[in-house]
Amino acid sequence: MAGLLTVAAPWLAARQPLRGWLLALTVRATGLRGSLEVERASLGWFSPLRLSEVVWRDEQGELIAQAAEVSTSRTLAGLIWNHAKLGTMRIERPVLRLAYVEDGSNLEQALAGLFAHEDTQPSASGMTCRIEVQDGEVHISDQPTRRRWKLSELRAEVVVEPSTTPLRVDVAAKQELGGRRVPCRLRFNALPPPPGSSSPAGDATSDRWELSLHRLPLAPLAPLLRRSLAGAELQGELNATLQAAWDAVT
Repeated sequence: MAGLLTVAAPWLAARQPLRGWLLALTVRATGLRGSLEVERASLGWFSPLRLSEVVWRDEQGELIAQAAEVSTSRTLAGLIWNHAKLGTMRIERPVLRLAYVEDGSNLEQALAGLFAHEDTQPSASGMTCRIEVQDGEVHISDQPTRRRWKLSELRAEVVVEPSTTPLRVDVAAKQELGGRRVPCRLRFNALPPPPGSSSPAGDATSDRWELSLHRLPLAPLAPLLRRSLAGAELQGELNATLQAAWDAVT
């Protein structure tokens, strides 16, 4: 009987109402605020995980994010056996609704509990993963000024690989401007320390990073600037290529 339950556990977890109970448990355990909903789930010990029609709402029931499908390249058994190697997570047709308010944003409020528990979370050191986002949208609203912005056709790739590039981010989208869709892009690379940059005692390290911006819209960043400069506004686009390197004593 115990063996049968073990084999059937993923199938049972994918069924309602147990699926709803597990999602609620996940929200409480991570410190997320709000609720998670999954219309369909495909779980198996030796098959990739697949969730369909994933929805995240805040505590007032307002939509924060949704995705048509979230899938992983690794199996459930593989993730349990080696949870530091997460493989590739693919997010299809996600929609993010970011709403700025006077004292922050809906996203910050929903993630506040997660950040509060950050010190108690297991270390991510040595973790490898790749996140791919396809055909996404971002809707941004600034409630104090009643301004709105939209990014569409968003695709993104985030790679964490400590042995080569600790962090690589590549995000491309199209911004809606006067009825036109103008492409914009952000690329960021955190580079590993060069050979010989740390002593055997580990008391010095070298940090390097590269940042490339192409037609990054500035207006949606104005609500963040107003937190330091009341009434501040931003307009236009930013094109830049930056490189930085420094030594830090630990």
